[in-house]
Amino acid sequence: MDRGCLAVVFDLFGTLVPAYPHHAVLTEMAAVLGMDMDRLSFIAAFVEDTRDRRETGQFESLEENLRFICDRLGREVPQDRLHDAVRIRRDFTRASLTPREHALSTLGELRGRGLGVGMISDCCEVVPPAWRESPFASHVDVAIFSCEVGVKKPNPKIYQRACDALGARPSRCLYVGDGGSDELSGAVGVGMEAVLLAVPGEEGIDPYRPGAATWKGRTIGSLREVLDIARR
Repeated sequence: MDRGCLAVVFDLFGTLVPAYPHHAVLTEMAAVLGMDMDRLSFIAAFVEDTRDRRETGQFESLEENLRFICDRLGREVPQDRLHDAVRIRRDFTRASLTPREHALSTLGELRGRGLGVGMISDCCEVVPPAWRESPFASHVDVAIFSCEVGVKKPNPKIYQRACDALGARPSRCLYVGDGGSDELSGAVGVGMEAVLLAVPGEEGIDPYRPGAATWKGRTIGSLREVLDIARR
């Protein structure tokens, strides 16, 4: 890192908050939509087939995304069922934004040292309002949501946007993530130093971390370790 660290940018899910089982909430949503027998098809359509469109804001809403999936699977679903499925996802998202151990204290200490603190999340439109109601909002200087900016990790533009907003060159920024969305290689690609957070006991909870298994760079097991790396 050139002449010390000026800012630290964190991933959200699996990093600032613990990893969570995607399939549990998706199974509940499928049941509400009357797709118990098509549960696996629904999950595949949500997680794989429409994820990029949802997380880059190409669907106007989560409800539109769910309607698209239902139509493609040949299911007519009443409007109230769609509303219920959206509510389940919103409630789950709010509950998921519980800071992991040492998260808020680490963010506070970094800012106390004069470092900028940012967050980048690949997410759909239910996350930004939940974030703004969460304890994180007052601890982070810059929050970038893929659904609002139209690009997601590992696109270089989303990292550069965070660095620009923090007023620091990528070469003086540290990126911390759990390896989802190939985020670590994306951060390195724009010149940031990247660190994998691999918390003991969370292996296998989230199957969508393509970068974690192949990462050869620095790895930490607790957010507190960021404080030893991020030095001005």
